[in-house]
Amino acid sequence: MDNISFEINRGEKVALVGVNGSGKSTLSKLILGLYKPDKGEVITEKSKTVSSEDRRTAIFQEYAKYKLSVEENVRISDFDKMESAQSKIDLFSKDIKVDLQTILGREFGNMELSGGQWQSLAIARGFYRDATLLVLDEPTAAIDPIKEDYYYTLFRQELKDKTAILVTHHLASVKIADCIILLKDGEIKEIGSFDNLMALKGEFYKIYSAQADVFRS
Repeated sequence: MDNISFEINRGEKVALVGVNGSGKSTLSKLILGLYKPDKGEVITEKSKTVSSEDRRTAIFQEYAKYKLSVEENVRISDFDKMESAQSKIDLFSKDIKVDLQTILGREFGNMELSGGQWQSLAIARGFYRDATLLVLDEPTAAIDPIKEDYYYTLFRQELKDKTAILVTHHLASVKIADCIILLKDGEIKEIGSFDNLMALKGEFYKIYSAQADVFRS
């Protein structure tokens, strides 16, 4: 990453876009505090450190599969929270037609889920946690493309006033974002709202138009 500088206001939805290897996931992990910058700093709420009150969570395309019950697979993100996971499972994982106490995994004859079902459970897990910042890194990568619109409608609904960062190379999904940051070779190439970047007719416009042509064909 080089010459990266931007500000995210509380409650904003920001999309990080770009081709594979452009630096999207690296930047999101720097923001989450999973990576430490060699130079420069990530400042959250005027602080350079991540405090215990600074509740961040992420939904990655590489998700964990816990050999626990359906409900425990969701509640593990926030076991201090006493609320049932039922509502989030009903919302994001309605294709999983089993009891919440069903143990998952092939071991000992337990139930195994499809890739899309596991990912929907990971999404429910991320939204179950009461986080101040939510990072969604290619959150629908294993989900049927036909269902993607449904999930992005849910994201818009559930994020509400939360601060969120969406990492994606599927540009049709970025319309839920207030601000779009196009990365290339670890640098910010373009930044602005969807309408502004389309009017600019620069690199974002070209990539978005190319993807739209593929879907139309």
